[in-house]
Amino acid sequence: MATFTKQAIKFTFLKLLREKPLNQISVKTIVENCGINRKSFYYYYQDLPDLIDEIISEQVNILVTNYPKFSSTEECLEVALRYLLDNKTLIQHIYKAVDRNLFEENLLKACDYMVRSLMDNVGEGWSLSHADKETLITLYRATFFGLISDWLMRGMKEDVLESFHRMCHLRQGMLEEMLARCGNEEEGAVL
Repeated sequence: MATFTKQAIKFTFLKLLREKPLNQISVKTIVENCGINRKSFYYYYQDLPDLIDEIISEQVNILVTNYPKFSSTEECLEVALRYLLDNKTLIQHIYKAVDRNLFEENLLKACDYMVRSLMDNVGEGWSLSHADKETLITLYRATFFGLISDWLMRGMKEDVLESFHRMCHLRQGMLEEMLARCGNEEEGAVL
């Protein structure tokens, strides 16, 4: 019963969030729509930000489960952007109303996972020191986070997939070139 109640709270909250902005949703609205009492809500969650944090963390974990390996930067961005587009209204309502740090912390966590998976997969077979790997992860994580954040700040208005596919096309081969440089530098060669 406890798991059912907790899932019902999340389901009701997400349903409401698809219909209206976060500032129009209260614990009272959730419990009335869910058919539970306020004590049941507070048994599981301290407040709405606590509920939102759990939902966002769960979505990041679903990403990890559904995509254990990425083979290209384009694939990473495609997965992230498709998720955001499929949940556009919900994302906008959370992004505009929640403590931005909560949202950005989880977005950064998702970007970190995708980039680490990419580096583990693409970096396989390359002579790459731990320091160089971490440097490349930092670069790509910041790039993904920055691109997605910029799009979110501008209201998710333009056709982001077309724009990102073009960026990926223009950047094609850059990661492999950087991996090759790392390997050659370790051998004493200068590119």
